[in-house]
Amino acid sequence: MELTGAWEIPVGGKWPLGVKFHGDDLPTGVTVSSATKAVTPAVGLTVDDPVVDSDAKGVTFWVTAVTAGNYSVLVTVTRSDGGKNIALGSVAVVAASDRTTLAANALITVADFRGYVTDAVGVTKNAIETIINGISQEFDRFVGFVLKQATYTALYLDGNGEKYLPLPGYPAASLGTVTEDGTLLAEGLDDDYVLYTSDNDAYLQKIGGVWLDGPKTELISTVKLGFPTIPGDLILACLKQCAWEYQRMKRSEWGETSRSGEGGGSVSLVEPGLLPDVVAVLKRYRRAGL
Repeated sequence: MELTGAWEIPVGGKWPLGVKFHGDDLPTGVTVSSATKAVTPAVGLTVDDPVVDSDAKGVTFWVTAVTAGNYSVLVTVTRSDGGKNIALGSVAVVAASDRTTLAANALITVADFRGYVTDAVGVTKNAIETIINGISQEFDRFVGFVLKQATYTALYLDGNGEKYLPLPGYPAASLGTVTEDGTLLAEGLDDDYVLYTSDNDAYLQKIGGVWLDGPKTELISTVKLGFPTIPGDLILACLKQCAWEYQRMKRSEWGETSRSGEGGGSVSLVEPGLLPDVVAVLKRYRRAGL
């Protein structure tokens, strides 16, 4: 019996791949005794000797990708009844230059994801980073600002004619100078304005007056907005959402709302979008009015 498999891994690091025999692949009561491997081409991909899984129904083999390219791994299994099974796998090794990189607003790392989704050890860095980048952007869009701290320079704000001028993110730090319609203002309770910031708000308060009303009347030279350390509930929410998107990718469920089951029935699938418990977390950070 021949099994086939396909994997994609990045250059560098050591990755566990494997094959599992089940159903008609192994006669009743028969288990896997031992296995050998052959790699083509012979250089560029290092494959350790296969190790029989604890249930003796399959094998795991660790691979180290040295050079980008396409490789074949032939695993020959000897069964407890003396028979043989073979598995032929193709391994595509992705070069570093072909990988996606985490966006500046990414809320978690690839290591965070691999630690949370334990079956994603052999998934490509490219695929994981694509998921993390997309979910992080979706979170930012939902709450109405960039959650991860970033430095903004020459930031223009529209004046609102009111005492309090909201900043486009929070918390706020390292506030530089503020210029109003060409006039440099002084910060302080006895001067022109003060900065108020917390984990759920950030604004400039005008002292003894209101901010000019009009487009781009206020200029901030530099300011840091967003969380310097992402709160734990946001990290967990991002991990949950990324894991759910990863499972959808594995099952190829994009756009599906139901799937046929055994016996002709159908199973309803979760509607696309943010998970309910994730939404509950994001609502705590959402800007007022959204």
